Amino acid sequence: MLLKVCYGNAQTFKMLGEQIPCIFIGPSYVSSLCDIIKDRLENSMLVYDYRHEDVSFIQLLIYKVDYTDKVKKASKGGSSPPADSSDNTDLINLSKFNSRLVLNKLVPLSMDLSDYKKGLTPLSSTEKARVIERNSLKSDNCEIYKKDMYTIVITKSSTDENKQQNDVSIYSDSGFKVTNFTDVEIDKNKFVRKTSNVYNTIYNGVVTKSRVSIPLAPVRGRKTSKRIKNLIIPDPHIGSFDLETYRDQGVSKVYSLGYYTKTHGVKIFYIDKESLDSDKLIIKCIDSMLENKYSGFTFYVHNLGLYDIVFLLSPLLKAKKEDESPKYKFKPVCRDDLMLSFTITKQDNRKLSIKFVDSLNLLNHPLEKLCNTYNTEVTKGLFPYDFVSKKTLFYEGEKPPINCFSKNVEVIEKDYNLIPLDNWSTELETIKYLEKDLVSLYQVIEKFSGIIYDENEIQVTQSLTISSLAMKIYLKNFYKNNVALIIFHGYTFLIRKV
Repeated sequence: MLLKVCYGNAQTFKMLGEQIPCIFIGPSYVSSLCDIIKDRLENSMLVYDYRHEDVSFIQLLIYKVDYTDKVKKASKGGSSPPADSSDNTDLINLSKFNSRLVLNKLVPLSMDLSDYKKGLTPLSSTEKARVIERNSLKSDNCEIYKKDMYTIVITKSSTDENKQQNDVSIYSDSGFKVTNFTDVEIDKNKFVRKTSNVYNTIYNGVVTKSRVSIPLAPVRGRKTSKRIKNLIIPDPHIGSFDLETYRDQGVSKVYSLGYYTKTHGVKIFYIDKESLDSDKLIIKCIDSMLENKYSGFTFYVHNLGLYDIVFLLSPLLKAKKEDESPKYKFKPVCRDDLMLSFTITKQDNRKLSIKFVDSLNLLNHPLEKLCNTYNTEVTKGLFPYDFVSKKTLFYEGEKPPINCFSKNVEVIEKDYNLIPLDNWSTELETIKYLEKDLVSLYQVIEKFSGIIYDENEIQVTQSLTISSLAMKIYLKNFYKNNVALIIFHGYTFLIRKV
């Protein structure tokens, strides 16, 4: 039997200790079972600081066990080796905590057997023989006492360090084991009482220290797609994405955007001269990416979370809402209020998806510096952001003044003088500038991905941040299997020996 309780409106059940083996042999058994349930419930309320009126539900789960065949596991399809009537193998693995009954109610906080005799009644020879036979005990090294409806069996032994050890088991009148614990001597008047996974250090009858041992599940890596798992080179299914905006009455609007892949080259879109519709421009670009040749690609966007995503979300959500059978599905991954990645899926005849990832979380430097660091063939260009407005989107004529390109005139003066004076076109220069941005970002990511794979055989596309990438490298190359990782509220804390 398993006991669970729900407090208040939490709609979450808490386990009331370990499972109870039940042998229904008469009305007296039911009465003793009720007492056990009350003890468990009272102990739980002390642990979780609840009162009787807080209890909403109590759930009893009963599993029938046939010991003559096999002990059936509660989990589907599971089974354990054949067991006889003396097998006490757990049906379900549970977190166990039942110290109050042991420490306060039935037994003293002492290893001195003379203290056990206070308030306890020795069994008659007949009763003692029955308990010994039923539980396969050795009569020459055990003491058996009775208190109320409980039978207390104390088996004496010694540790390897020649310290006294008492193994104590408590049974109900009906013969099932209520609980058991082990006392191990430390020194005079001091010992440790181990109850399941709880260790209490007791000195002169007072609990001075408590410790709970929590078994940790092994660290399992996330599932990796077969495509990624079978790769023996850096993931080639990557690209870059970028957009350009202008200010119109204090509002930024997209007027050009595009993407680049090594296989299919650059594709750039420019706003329609008649409609000046930024939303249609964005949808047109995204639809061109949601094709079979790009499906499964990761497109890196430098500063996606704080800039580009602001312009992408609105038209995509609007298009999904207006379509009677929404063709877009979105899967964002966020950390706090920052978007790390954004996956777009389109379902027509087949399922197609692309993933935008913020490269700034992997390489937290301006693109121009990254190009210098990784010595890319293409570098970031020069562009007059302050010149572009609604009126100049299709401007053709003399090149804009130098102060439109940068406030730091002296730094760019040499490059500015290389720009021809006449025949300057906003549309053509935007496309050239955007193409440089796309190719240079791609080359940075490609080189970074190659370095990480060559040194660690890890795909950069499987990480969204530099910290998660560092963790993957650590787990693969430096992590020792005998060191535990604790997952706590979504954060991973590493506990290891220095």
